[in-house]
Amino acid sequence: MFISSCFCNIKNIYIMLIISKFMLRAFLLLCYMFFCLAARRIQEYDGVFCYNIHSEYPETNFFLKLDHFIVNTNESIMQIQQKTDKRYINIFKELPNNILSDIHYRILLLFHAKNIIFNFDGFVFSNSIDGIKNFVLNIKIVEQFISDEEMSYMNDIKVPGLFNNREYKDFINVYQVSEEIRLNFHKDVLKTLMKQQLNFDNDQVFAKMFLDSIVFYLNYDVYTIITNAIKMKTVSINFEHSSLYTNIEELTLYLRNAILFYQNTSKNPKIFFKCCVDVLILEILANTYNNTTKSQNGNNKKQLELFKRLINNKMKCFLNNEISIENNVPPDFQALDASQFISEGQIDLYSRIFFGKRRLFEKNTIQNNLCIHKQNQKLKSRNCNIKEGNFYIYDTTDKQVTNFTDFKRIGELEQKNVKSQKKEETSSDQILTLKIKKFKKYLNDMHFKWSDTENNKESLQTKNIILFLEKKIKSISPIYIYFEFFDLKQNPSIFLSRYKELLYAKFSNDQIQVLTSLIETYKFTYLQEISKILMKNIKMALKRLFPCCLMLERSIPNTENFDLICFEC
Repeated sequence: MFISSCFCNIKNIYIMLIISKFMLRAFLLLCYMFFCLAARRIQEYDGVFCYNIHSEYPETNFFLKLDHFIVNTNESIMQIQQKTDKRYINIFKELPNNILSDIHYRILLLFHAKNIIFNFDGFVFSNSIDGIKNFVLNIKIVEQFISDEEMSYMNDIKVPGLFNNREYKDFINVYQVSEEIRLNFHKDVLKTLMKQQLNFDNDQVFAKMFLDSIVFYLNYDVYTIITNAIKMKTVSINFEHSSLYTNIEELTLYLRNAILFYQNTSKNPKIFFKCCVDVLILEILANTYNNTTKSQNGNNKKQLELFKRLINNKMKCFLNNEISIENNVPPDFQALDASQFISEGQIDLYSRIFFGKRRLFEKNTIQNNLCIHKQNQKLKSRNCNIKEGNFYIYDTTDKQVTNFTDFKRIGELEQKNVKSQKKEETSSDQILTLKIKKFKKYLNDMHFKWSDTENNKESLQTKNIILFLEKKIKSISPIYIYFEFFDLKQNPSIFLSRYKELLYAKFSNDQIQVLTSLIETYKFTYLQEISKILMKNIKMALKRLFPCCLMLERSIPNTENFDLICFEC
């Protein structure tokens, strides 16, 4: 009995060990699959993001932080050398009696320049919520510095006359207390950096630094995924004034360039419009409102009532398509905070140092006429023919199909084709049809609209659409467009800066109180109508690019957001 009991216990333990081993393997396999899928998801993440903010804001924001980064790096190196100079004096192979000569001064400058370059990637791609502040405190110093490179290109840089043939320690000590010496040394470091002929990707850098500036609008996982996608250059982040939404020509050019971002990939274009609602509504009003009453301060009730009626009238005019969004209030970074100032000359200098080109603030999407011809040639490779001189594109295989305002036109055309078709479908055709029907069902389940007037899923029109897709399936290349609104947060960000700047540039303090209240009201009462206007404009721009396209739309339930799928047939 005892032996039998022991045998059963051993057997149970053995079975439990086998089960535990199996469960452990299963768990490890699940973990492996999870991380593989996560890695694949990050690797495959792609898209073109467009935020409704003037491009000068994220760019100036970067150059301000870059200026602080360079100054802080120089300061950190000098402080370290002052405290533990023996550790870093070895950057000089020979320094007779610690005397600072021209050649040793150039080596010192090169040492600073190399450390700035070495830390630049960490400065830009620090993957933490408050990455820049934390990174500045942890600047890495290159300990193994080779100073025997040919430096004849630096012959124009001389040691400051005050320190010529003086001890190196004297220079370090005076640097800590003399603002003039620090400024001159900073200029010499920039000269040295200029001679390094750097060529970082400015779009990539601006995108990541912009992401850091709106981190309050993102959760950490999204922040990490997009950061990695920016590194791999599968994501592009653009900055456009809200006027883009109502200027069909500029919107067409923007969509054209966004599609061209995918020209060297096999992926279908995905364009994400991210719109700050508060900035959008304020730009609708501020750019069309004449601030003649601001000087009067508008502090009596009659003036404020008149102001309120004028603003309401402006909004109604926009909703009736009588006015469009204009760009009449240029950025003024000192208007709210004098510390947020960096001269255009300094910006241009930094741009030439790190990006190898001058920096002129202009819309990235508005290309000159010389570029348009080149872009047209590239778009031809996407099964389209472009008519030179404008933006219309025609499919030569279906010249009679020039404009699909809805799917009725497709039905009319395909009915004629159905009558003439008498051949039976082969098994492969049946499989293809089944796949298309499943795709159609998926779109219906996702609330995409097949027609503005027909709700019957099994209608003749829907069947004709399936036939149309079946005929065109091999040449269809969908373009996905996602439009999402988001509210302004009170955390410091470039959106909040732009919002406040618009308010104080156009309106008095009393008017601002009225206006901010109206904006909150408009967000609840008119955002749906605004969304429809913007969707209509995007569809018009797409049709200028691809008049013979098949277009599906979806309104996201319980939001004013929408999606579009454009099949460039």
